[in-house]
Amino acid sequence: MYPSAKVIGNDLSPIQPEYVAPNAEFVIEDFEDEWVYQNDYFDFIHGRTLSGHLNPGGWLEVHEASSKDGRSLNVCEQLKPWMVQAGFEDVQVVVHKIPWGPWAKDPHLKEIGRYQIVNAIESVDSYGLALMTRYVGYTEGHAKIFLAVVKEQIRSKSLHAYNLT
Repeated sequence: MYPSAKVIGNDLSPIQPEYVAPNAEFVIEDFEDEWVYQNDYFDFIHGRTLSGHLNPGGWLEVHEASSKDGRSLNVCEQLKPWMVQAGFEDVQVVVHKIPWGPWAKDPHLKEIGRYQIVNAIESVDSYGLALMTRYVGYTEGHAKIFLAVVKEQIRSKSLHAYNLT
C-alpha cells in the first residue's frame, strides 16, 4: 500500500503470512524485551506497551490486551489524557465499530468483519499463549487446548461480537 515505506513486523510466534510485500519483513521477538532498534528510529509504531522508539512528530497507535499484569483492558478513555500528558499535540479520538465476522448488514462492515475474523483467529495463539501461561497460570498444553476452543467460538456463526477501536 505504501511502497516507499519500510515495514517491520514483530511477533512472539512465527505466524506470518506466506506472501509479504517487498518492503516488509517479519522478526520473531518479544516487544517487552530490550529493543535492538535505536531511539528515534520509527515514524509509526503499532503495538502494545511500546515506548522510547518513536521519532519526534511520529504517530503511536496503542492497543492493550492484558489486565493481569497491571494493565487495564479498557484504556480507551485514558488514552487521550495520557497522550496529552506525554506531550503529544492535537490528539484526536476516533471510535470505529469493527464486527467479528460477516454478520453486519452494512456491506462495508460485512467486508471488514470477514477480515477481522481471520485476523482474530490468526492472532489468538500469538497473544493468548503468552497471556495464558504468564498471567493466568495455565501450562502450555492447557493454554493450547483453551485457545483451540476460543478459535472454535470465534468461528461460530452465532457470534455477533464487535470491537470498538
